[in-house]
Amino acid sequence: MVDPNSNQEKFYYVYSCDLDTNLELKVCTLEGKRERKGYKELLDDPQLRYSGAYESECSDLYVTCQVFADGQPLCLPTRTSYKPFSTRWNWNEWLKLPIKYPDLPRHAQVCFTIWDVYGPRKAIPVGGTTVSLFGKHGTQRRGMHDLKVWPGVEADGQKPTSSLENPQLVKIR
Repeated sequence: MVDPNSNQEKFYYVYSCDLDTNLELKVCTLEGKRERKGYKELLDDPQLRYSGAYESECSDLYVTCQVFADGQPLCLPTRTSYKPFSTRWNWNEWLKLPIKYPDLPRHAQVCFTIWDVYGPRKAIPVGGTTVSLFGKHGTQRRGMHDLKVWPGVEADGQKPTSSLENPQLVKIR
């Protein structure tokens, strides 16, 4: 910030312990193509034919988000609302997580999992990713980030996380 009364730049910081508000993250878009299962998997599980992986257009997916630290969840998962997609996955939705800024430890991680409805009361993970909430200097990450999604796995808050194996260039913003 620049002070209009002086020629010097001044930086103003707010300590997270002074913020009495919940953590909010925005889920924007998912880019990439989903791989269809082979015929063998389809013969073994005929209900797979009705999952979103076999739709000609974009299937109806949803995203869950949860904060972890030391392999333990710090809050309940929060999910995006239902949206019918036609040509691309675009949620453009703010998720308000049930945890406040002062309750976040420096090593907190946020886990995103993308889900496809598989059948009645059942969903399968399309992919997941885990990212730390704070950078190496202890400041919260800001701005828009392209995150790699690892196909077929649910994101976890373990250290090291299992959602760091077999990367694929699918991005969630």
